[in-house]
This record gives sequence, C-alpha cells and structure tokens, in this order.
Amino acid sequence: SDGLNPALLNVFTSGLKGLVPASGGGTTNFLRADGTFAAPAVVFGSNYHRQSTPGPLTTTSGTLVTLSTYAPTGGPFTGTYRLGFRVEFNSDTPPNDAEVELRRTDGGAVQLAFNEEEPLDGDDWNTLSFFSAFVLAGASPTFDVRARTAGGAGTISIRKIEWEWWRVL
Repeated sequence: SDGLNPALLNVFTSGLKGLVPASGGGTTNFLRADGTFAAPAVVFGSNYHRQSTPGPLTTTSGTLVTLSTYAPTGGPFTGTYRLGFRVEFNSDTPPNDAEVELRRTDGGAVQLAFNEEEPLDGDDWNTLSFFSAFVLAGASPTFDVRARTAGGAGTISIRKIEWEWWRVL
C-alpha cells in the first residue's frame, strides 16, 4: 500500500480531479458531466419510427403505380415531425426514363418527384433521398412511393425503400 486511504478521496467535480462515483451497474445509464449516471436523452425526439421495404419492386406501367406505402404508427400526431425517405431505383430497359415520387396520400400532395433520363447501361442504380418537416395538429399522415416509366415502356426496379419518422424536440 502507498499509504492512501480511498475513503478520503473525493468524487470528481467540474473543477477538481477525483474518483468516478459508483455506477449501479447496467448498460443503459451513462456518466454525465455533473457526476451522476443517467439514461441519455432521446436523440431523434419522441415517436421515432423506422421502416425498410426491401425490393425488388417493379413496374412497366407508363402511368404512376403505387409500389409502397407508409403510415407512421402511434398517431394521431400533434407537433412538428420530420420524414426521412430514401429509395434506390433503376430503369434498366429502353427508353431508360423513370419517374419516382413520394406523395402524402392523406392530403394528396406530392412531396418529391424525380425523373431519370440517361443512356442505357443496365446496372446504374440511383439513390433518391429526401427530408421534409410537417406541422401536424391531431393528424395521422400516410405516404406512398409511386413510379412509372416516363416513355411508357421498359421496367423500373426498386431495390430498397427506407422511411424514418420522428418528432422534433
């Protein structure tokens, strides 16, 4: 022993070095700057939801066809919410023109529309990402992803659709 008595050592403070207090065990609480252990704050706010729709989803239609729908659970919602959306798609046969859109179906408003026109190469995947904020007062919004072949021929393939929905703090 070096002669130190652990009972005489202080717990750290913002101005002094010292010991870390006992954690109480577990894996959900973390040490805060004030010397207490607590669960971390929710990063995305409340009502966080994530959903993934794996493909393949395809259409050969020249008119917009719904390929996937999303309805956040836990509604109705009041407050400011964000929607994060990501889709990977490809138009792999002539004329290689595609249109993909995200639409809020409870109000009918198109949130995002994307057209692809490029030389045919068969393996070029496009990633479309989108974030939008909504102020809601007791609403339960729904969304869908629609696609069409812009030239009325060919095939659109969707490899994956990801949705994220959360309340802004």
